[in-house]
Amino acid sequence: MRKTLEDKIKKIKMVAMDVDGVLTGGEIIFINNTDEIKIWNVKDRMGFALAHRTDNLKLCWITGRESKEVARCAAECHIDALYQKATRKKEAYAALKEKYQLKDEEIAFLGDDLIDIPILRHTGLAICPADSPQEVKKEVDLVTKAAGGKGVFREVIEIVIKTQGNWDKVCTRYYEEGE
Repeated sequence: MRKTLEDKIKKIKMVAMDVDGVLTGGEIIFINNTDEIKIWNVKDRMGFALAHRTDNLKLCWITGRESKEVARCAAECHIDALYQKATRKKEAYAALKEKYQLKDEEIAFLGDDLIDIPILRHTGLAICPADSPQEVKKEVDLVTKAAGGKGVFREVIEIVIKTQGNWDKVCTRYYEEGE
């Protein structure tokens, strides 16, 4: 890993992300024209559990859509902050920085599309899924191997936890507790 990338990762205290196209593949299934179903990756769910075991990382979702399904999933995954209907994502990003008293260099952001570029340009660690448009890929520090909805967060959180030196601690807790 490049030293500058490693240095950036070591400063991270929060991992914020978009939802559709990052945690999901971007597909939205409508039932009765009102209810939404999204397909979530179980590897990402495990990634959230791993992040919580570090005791030092905050998690945030910033999405341009509003969905009961997203709110339910955020609660299940113990997400620290959820911003829905954030069509101007940079405003939500500024609000979370203020709420948690964080600097840009302490926040990683996972975004997959053009609407995410304003945050990607300011965050300390900019990341996008493998299937993001070229315009987004040009703005980031790291492009994941995984496509959106295929374990992007799990890939990123493992990199962060390992680089910050917490991987053995996180894994040992699983091995000892048998979870």
